Amino acid sequence: MALTYKTAYYLSLTYYFCGLVAEDSKKRGEAVCYYENALERLKDGWKNAEKISSDRTAVYKDAHTFTNDILTFK
Repeated sequence: MALTYKTAYYLSLTYYFCGLVAEDSKKRGEAVCYYENALERLKDGWKNAEKISSDRTAVYKDAHTFTNDILTFK
């Protein structure tokens, strides 16, 4: 469970930071695509983690909520 979620989580962060770089380069469309992918990867990772073991996801809930808020805000 941890590996499944962490992989999706870090991939989500990678997309987010690629979006920030694209936004700094004035590539707005590319940045939007990166942000959408970041949010999608985070949601998919959480969904898969809950399928495997819903009682073990409590450890990652705060990090997931915080990251989801950041990605949704952007």
